[in-house]
Amino acid sequence: MEKRKRKYNNLLPVTIMYLIALVLTVNMGRLLTTNQFLAGEKIKDAIYSIKDFKNTVREEQLKKEAAERVELVYKKIPQVPVNIREDMVNFFNELRKIRSNNTMDEETKVKTLIEGPGLTPDAGKAALNLSYQDTNYLEVIVMDLVSQWLAEGIREDAVDNIKTKATEALKHFNISEEQRLVGVELLYSLVIPNEIIDIHATAELQDEARAQIVPIEVKRGDMLFDKGHILTPADVEVLKLSGISNESQGMGRLKMITLSLGIIMISAAWYVVAKSLNLIDENVKTLSLLLILNWIMILLPFVLVKDLMWLWPIIAMVLLTRTLINEKAALLNICYLLIMYLFLFTVDVKYLVVMAFTGWLTVWLSENLSNYGRSRLMVLGLTASLLGGILLVVIEASKGSVGWHLWRQVVLLMVNGFISAIVYVGSLPLWENLFGRLTVDRLLELSNPRRPLLKELIEQAPGTYQHSIIVANLSEACAQAIGANSLLCRVGAYYHDIGKTKNPYYFKENQQDTSVHELMSFEDSARVIREHVTIGKRLAREHQLPQEIINFISEHHGDSLVRYFYNSAVNAGENPNPEDYSYPGPKPRSRETGIMMIVDAVEAAARTLEEKNEETFTELVDRLTRSKYEEGQFDDCPLTMRELAIVKSTLVESLTSMYHERIAYPEEMKIIGNTNRL
Repeated sequence: MEKRKRKYNNLLPVTIMYLIALVLTVNMGRLLTTNQFLAGEKIKDAIYSIKDFKNTVREEQLKKEAAERVELVYKKIPQVPVNIREDMVNFFNELRKIRSNNTMDEETKVKTLIEGPGLTPDAGKAALNLSYQDTNYLEVIVMDLVSQWLAEGIREDAVDNIKTKATEALKHFNISEEQRLVGVELLYSLVIPNEIIDIHATAELQDEARAQIVPIEVKRGDMLFDKGHILTPADVEVLKLSGISNESQGMGRLKMITLSLGIIMISAAWYVVAKSLNLIDENVKTLSLLLILNWIMILLPFVLVKDLMWLWPIIAMVLLTRTLINEKAALLNICYLLIMYLFLFTVDVKYLVVMAFTGWLTVWLSENLSNYGRSRLMVLGLTASLLGGILLVVIEASKGSVGWHLWRQVVLLMVNGFISAIVYVGSLPLWENLFGRLTVDRLLELSNPRRPLLKELIEQAPGTYQHSIIVANLSEACAQAIGANSLLCRVGAYYHDIGKTKNPYYFKENQQDTSVHELMSFEDSARVIREHVTIGKRLAREHQLPQEIINFISEHHGDSLVRYFYNSAVNAGENPNPEDYSYPGPKPRSRETGIMMIVDAVEAAARTLEEKNEETFTELVDRLTRSKYEEGQFDDCPLTMRELAIVKSTLVESLTSMYHERIAYPEEMKIIGNTNRL
């Protein structure tokens, strides 16, 4: 509780600074101009029109409200009831036919039955288990419900509620759970709307409603808004129509540049001090990073003239956010930044469209950033800006506005891509070190076997190192299969057992003929085994490994038991305390560490199998994964059941490939035969 409280206290200062920055950003345009009215602003004095004009904003608003009040018109589809009943009858006939087919096995029956209606395998099994009497009764119930619903009318906006409606309806019948499961699935799968919106009839009624709204004429001198009125976005548009102008204010620009620089410097200073006092957690790092990046990007346009807005290095910001945080943050941040530009600099819509497209394209092109060298990053920046330039040409050509100014903008955009790549490559190490971000470059650096900890692992515990290499290969394959961070899995696997370097011969992979555990009590043996996690975390912190790597060390066993020694103590008649035989934890909290837990356990157990084939690997992987799941080791892990299934199948495939039996070729058979005779 105290730790969580301290965490939020640490987050508070930077959150306040971020909110202040956001408020100042939104209001910056107001400080830079006079007579600029903003939505949400309270009017100090009554405002009167300075000319005659048509209030098209209010007129369109009233038309929209009138159209929205019109009730939707629906029309029935005559063929739908026939199709639904036919599908229902076909399903039950197929069910009876399949159930009486003795040549098909259970799995084939289920698969064949659910193909048509799209039922779940559980529903298919339940249907095959129904007796003929239960099947007939369920058919009567389902057909009655279908007839009732079709008579009432099933609208297209109510399809999502079919499952709930079916569940409630079947509660009133005295049927088994299997009948209820099949009934719900069948109704949900086969029932479709028999009433759809009549677009033309509805549109006609809406057009009639709009036509009732008369134009709104405003005369010069008419009061637009009274004193104390709070402006809405629509009111702001009305003020623009009224002819009230806005004039730039130079001193406001200078003040805002000074204020922006001050906020950036205060934020950076606070971060450096807080980091030196160990008051920084991941949330604070991320928020501070976004704060500084965004304010730099907002400050740049104040320094550069608006004519050079195509040089504003948005691509660099996207690449940095994508690398240092994630792609979702990059996508959201480009939207946030462009909205701020719209508020502050009255940029053209075409600029927003082109830069949004270029930014999103950059995120997509940088999906496999680990494969990019410096030269390819230049190509990435140029490619994104080139495609953005093509979009710009298309937009301008559609307006018949192709000229030298367009080609100048395209060239500036290309230069932007080149400069952004240079800024990204040059500044990335600074951001990595300042905010402690685990980037692809950092992971590749940590994977070098010449790193002190890995070198010590190779020299002191070669068996453990070999185990780590195998686990790294298996983990990487599993991570790739579910779209997790495969490089993080590989590097985390290299370091997950570094704690074994201090007592290598207590672990089986490093032992020779005899085991030192034969001379120890079960509790002492368990303690030594458990300590490799604690020692590993200490070594990792001493060598300043990133927290993401330390998580692999602390989470790959979770808080599970050192089961061999615990069971041995129980079998010896002792009454062991489970806490004395449990790893310190915590449980896996990411998909990557969850994968590591499974792979680490499976790889160690696979080496002990007498027969190594697909069947034995499948049984082993299922058993160990189920055991970890039942122990609750995945309670804090975001791995889904679908992803677990993919991980298991990938693991079996990889192990089978790794341990496949090698075919002895004729020459080898001859050598083997001669050797046997000798």
